Amino acid sequence: MNVTFEYIGWCNEKDSKGDHDKVWAAFKMGNSWYACWGARGKTVNFKKHDSFNSLRRVIDSKRGKYGEVSETKLLDIWPDFYDSVESRLVFCTLANKIM
Repeated sequence: MNVTFEYIGWCNEKDSKGDHDKVWAAFKMGNSWYACWGARGKTVNFKKHDSFNSLRRVIDSKRGKYGEVSETKLLDIWPDFYDSVESRLVFCTLANKIM
């Protein structure tokens, strides 16, 4: 999978609403820009963006909620992240389920 990450964020906290263990990422694959998010080990969701500028606005809004982590840390958190994203993105594309 040829992915260029622009931002990888992880929300891992406990509050009055429960435990949070979610990943939010922004990346470029091919000529397309995507945001993806999901709880660790659960289904990944996607939104396709028309441009990097569109995606940048969303990245800026997520910085306060999701602490930035490296790609290495992402793979420590969610070892099969690439496989999950790749298979789910293919499915969502074929099923026309990308926002």
